[in-house]
Amino acid sequence: MQLAKLKAVDITYEVKGVKEFQSDEKFDAIGLCYAHFPIDIPKQANQYLLNFLIPKEKVIFEAFSIAQLRNTSGGPKNKEMLFSIEEIKDEFPQLKFEILKKETLKLSEGNYHKGKAEVIRFVGVKS
Repeated sequence: MQLAKLKAVDITYEVKGVKEFQSDEKFDAIGLCYAHFPIDIPKQANQYLLNFLIPKEKVIFEAFSIAQLRNTSGGPKNKEMLFSIEEIKDEFPQLKFEILKKETLKLSEGNYHKGKAEVIRFVGVKS
C-alpha cells in the first residue's frame, strides 16, 4: 500500500473466502496469488471469480506447480491442490494467455517459504 501511495495508484482489496465474495462491480484485473483452493472447489471458484472480470481485461496468476511436491519451501502437500500447465488451460478456457509458464524460483518469504520452488505463472485476457 505504501508503494501504491508513492506511485499514486488506488488499490482496493478485500480478504475473504472465495464463496463469500459478492460485488455489483466488475473489475479491470483479478490477481490470484497462491490461491490453492480445497480440492472440491478450484475450477468452480476460479470460474466464479472470472464473473467479476470485465471482458478484454486480465487475470494475473501465480501458484505452486505439481513439481513443488518434491520441495520443502512451502505450498500444499496434496497434488490435487497444485497446478500443471494443462490444468490451467482446462480451468480457464475463456482466457487467451499472454504468458503461461512453469518456473523455478528461490523463495525467501519468511520461515515457511524459503528455498527452491516450482510455480506456474500466467497473464490471461478474458474473451
